[in-house]
Amino acid sequence: MALAREKASTLLFNSRGVPEDYARGLEGRYLVVLDGTGASRFSSSPVPEELVQLFARRSPHAIDAPGGTTILAWYASGREWRGAMSYVPPSRPGDLLSANTVVVFAPEATFGNSFNQETVTRPIDIPDVTATARVSLRRTSAASCFAMLRAALASRRG
Repeated sequence: MALAREKASTLLFNSRGVPEDYARGLEGRYLVVLDGTGASRFSSSPVPEELVQLFARRSPHAIDAPGGTTILAWYASGREWRGAMSYVPPSRPGDLLSANTVVVFAPEATFGNSFNQETVTRPIDIPDVTATARVSLRRTSAASCFAMLRAALASRRG
């Protein structure tokens, strides 16, 4: 969330121009800047058009969010993705087309790579386990024990 705000501030204080080193400091995350129409104005790497459309549909939520930033989460390509979206107000009041939305996102760490961002490929030995049910007659009354015994004997005879 902080990185999305930082990139939005950079855009705001750079007269809305995208600096040459704008994608610096992403550390494995992706960056997309949408213009006021929802089109991609800048991206740190190629982004599918469907994803740009998703961001464009969600961008009005950033306008109304506290601090102009909202959190994103979605599932695509077999992974969970998370990000933050920050709104950059229009350069001229009332000119909504001059507004921008900055989106910073990354795939969520999976169980196997959450510690060091690497997948664990080492096999784990799982021992064979057998379970034996314990039988106790202490909790059963003598009358019901005899009834069960009679029923068992009757089923064997007949």
